Amino acid sequence: MSNANKQKGKSEADLVDKLNYKNLSDVMLHELTCLKANRQVYLKRGGTFFLSSREEALSVLKEKKSQTGDKNSKQICTRATPPGEKSPKGK
Repeated sequence: MSNANKQKGKSEADLVDKLNYKNLSDVMLHELTCLKANRQVYLKRGGTFFLSSREEALSVLKEKKSQTGDKNSKQICTRATPPGEKSPKGK
């Protein structure tokens, strides 16, 4: 009986993990589309974050999603910075 409970708990945990990973790119896509057009976002290239336009981040996210699924969908950080505002150092 305890073995059945362990399997049930494991399958529920697997389901939660799958749903979280599946929805991660959808959430990022929604956040990017809700931003104003003139807002900038951080886009990760290699190990460094660069400020880029919302449109560029959307195109990169859609390209990554179509090529590899959700494996590399964590490449975009949607922390918006208003135009003209300097980005904080070290973040």
